[in-house]
Amino acid sequence: MQPKIKFIIDKDKDFQTFENFIKESKYDTSIIDWAFFKVYPDLKEYIKKGDGKNGQYYVADINFIRTFIDNEYAKNANLIGKNMQINEEAWKKKENTYFELVSELFEEKYWPKGKYIAYATIWGVYPRFLGDKTFQIPAITKNAEFTVIVIAHETLHFIFYEYFLKNYPEYNLNDNSFFIWNVSEAFNEVIQNHPKWLKEFGIGCAIYGGRESLVKKLQKKYYRSSMIDSKKLIDDIIIEIKSSKKISIKD
Repeated sequence: MQPKIKFIIDKDKDFQTFENFIKESKYDTSIIDWAFFKVYPDLKEYIKKGDGKNGQYYVADINFIRTFIDNEYAKNANLIGKNMQINEEAWKKKENTYFELVSELFEEKYWPKGKYIAYATIWGVYPRFLGDKTFQIPAITKNAEFTVIVIAHETLHFIFYEYFLKNYPEYNLNDNSFFIWNVSEAFNEVIQNHPKWLKEFGIGCAIYGGRESLVKKLQKKYYRSSMIDSKKLIDDIIIEIKSSKKISIKD
């Protein structure tokens, strides 16, 4: 069954996201720049990079961060509430078109059960949570067109993972999470930047993570395809990722 997205403002979710990004910084320190410093440069005084090989970030006073989040939500309460309403209305205008496009890629049975909640976030990165099928969208920005792309991107991941894990059992999530993440991102990058999707949504999604040349190659291959065979595209992505020297596939 096609999911219905709920839009919720919950500042506690943003605190959890903050803690998650700090933990994940031991794998990728750049996420701290994107999530926090580009949006709130003053946080550099409170979020510090640790010593050692990984250089994981840490926060000396976590209570300061909680207070900071509380204050940002209080200060921007009206703006956040208005923007979330605008985002919800923008999504409702596009959701039928989106589900029609997704139905050309995956059978409806692959939509997994979950909460399907779009939480507001004041941070500069919009994570998804596969476990309960929730994700975050911009709370401060007024660009509803971009937010619709974020919603489409994250929910497309949910159905992709369900399809992939059931049809490619040789790649279990515990041992291959980073590899599957790369395949999933590459899939979305090809699909959301395809002319058929661009015609409906106006803009595509960003291509990053060393996948630029891979995605461009597959875009050329599938550019004129009015109907894309998901399995063929996934198979092509797997081949390209495994042969790439720019993309890390180790967890």
